[in-house]
Amino acid sequence: MRDFSEALIERYSSPESFRRGQGYYRQGAVASLVLRGQELRAEVAGSQFAPYGVRVVFDAAGIIDATCSCPYEWGGLCKHIVAALLAYSHEPESVRELPELEETLSGLEREELKDLVLKLAERFPSLGEAIEGEIALSSSSEPRQVNVDAIRRSLRASIQAQAYPEPYYDYWHTSGDLDEARRILDGAWDLIRADDAPGALRVLEAITGEYLEAPDALDWEMMGDYGGELLDFFEEVGSALIEALLSVELTPEEREDYGAKLDVWMGELGDYGVGDTFGAAYLAIGQGWSYPPLVTVLEGEIPDDAFFDELFGQPLIIARLNVLERRGRYEEYLRLSAAAGEDTRHAIMLARLDRSDEAVEYASKHLRTPEEALTVAEALREQGDAEAALLVGERGLSLDGRKVRLAGWVRDLAEGLGRRGLALEAALAAFHADPNLASYVRVRELAGQAWPEHRERLLDHLRQSTSYLPMGKVDVFLHENLVGDAIAAVEGDPFGGLVARVADAAIESHPEWVIETCRRQAEEIMNQGRSKDYDEAVDWLEKVQDSHLAAGREEEWVAYLEELIDHHQRKYKLRPMLEDLK
Repeated sequence: MRDFSEALIERYSSPESFRRGQGYYRQGAVASLVLRGQELRAEVAGSQFAPYGVRVVFDAAGIIDATCSCPYEWGGLCKHIVAALLAYSHEPESVRELPELEETLSGLEREELKDLVLKLAERFPSLGEAIEGEIALSSSSEPRQVNVDAIRRSLRASIQAQAYPEPYYDYWHTSGDLDEARRILDGAWDLIRADDAPGALRVLEAITGEYLEAPDALDWEMMGDYGGELLDFFEEVGSALIEALLSVELTPEEREDYGAKLDVWMGELGDYGVGDTFGAAYLAIGQGWSYPPLVTVLEGEIPDDAFFDELFGQPLIIARLNVLERRGRYEEYLRLSAAAGEDTRHAIMLARLDRSDEAVEYASKHLRTPEEALTVAEALREQGDAEAALLVGERGLSLDGRKVRLAGWVRDLAEGLGRRGLALEAALAAFHADPNLASYVRVRELAGQAWPEHRERLLDHLRQSTSYLPMGKVDVFLHENLVGDAIAAVEGDPFGGLVARVADAAIESHPEWVIETCRRQAEEIMNQGRSKDYDEAVDWLEKVQDSHLAAGREEEWVAYLEELIDHHQRKYKLRPMLEDLK
């Protein structure tokens, strides 16, 4: 079993999630811990009637992936995952270790598998329906029946819900949403992936036709200015059209028919900036897979002619790569992705083909940003090659660009693999990319005896840096009890909550600054008569009071308060609040 210490779990989570996760664990909220290979599953009781489902995938270096059915989206592990990992770490005897499902099923005979599936389908009816759907997709070469009339009726109702604008500040925007249209588009993608391109094309034609034939319901002129969500949706429709057209053998008559339709659609949508993917779909019809420059590339050569740009327009090339991957034509995929400059996709495919050395070499030569390096490194790790993943991640740290995600990822993986020198280097990069207390503490943990030297450098970096919201700087300075530096960080800061935190910490050491700053905040609210904010004004005044008392200036505070009460005596909501400060 993988050993997860509390310190390691804490590093993957925010302080609040870790604290609450500890509480859940201590309350016995974790149940049904099951370990299959490198995957841990658990159920954790939460605020809902049903428990939350937790899944954690890990390797020798640490956590690869962690998910929970709760809606947490604020970074790091949620409290339910924390609780499950704590239970896994502290109560190994409660973990049921089972072989991976593939291994279990491989020992069953055909009749045993059949009996098992029937029993499960009887127990879980939805599973039976899913099995039937999968069989229908895999066993039939005939296109599935698509009820175009039903699709268009559903879309028509959805469009009517979007047709009535509502005021939004100085503009108008379309109301309603695209949930139904997106659901139908997802169905078209399912058909494409199931190799039923004819069915997908009928769905996509219904979507496009229904929207374009409803000019009275949708003001497309307004959509062009304020309907970005709908325009983005139609770009997605265009992408699906490209891939569907590249996934089917069209007769000359069908090519002419779809070409005519796309010509009309491009004309109607082009005025609103939605022509690119539809234009690429038009090219896909003309080129197919027999286009000479494409054939040259797929055979391993690079064309040098006027058709090169047409061949490698991005929507078209992405669709071609998707089709090649779906059909297992991996060598052609690699040739096309390399020729088209889709370097991240090329390296990821090498990783998926277990060609790690080639993936590392290619990534080192061609990737241009830290985010690209992270994407390839994650793919390598998912394939089980953590060392190769770390190598790509390390090289990515030398690339220009925002590297906070990559640096944190390399830091944690390098530490898990025992590469503390690299882990420290990445930790420093993570701090410089996004200075905050968590990354500061991680540098301290990894620096060991060299911490004092690194500490001074990091603090100097914070003092010299500027940021719109200096929350990370303030957290670090207050953690180190450098109140003067924290004060300097919030001078002129418009976020009162951050100023209030510094003021609370500065009452004893810098009472003059607290008095001046908090008086200014309180007086602005009171003088403007912002009655709904009087509670906030009193909070500021309490800090002023505490600072006067800390400085031995109680009489000055009493005189100031009396002056305030006299000045605001006609504000009947505020006056009793001020008198309560006596």
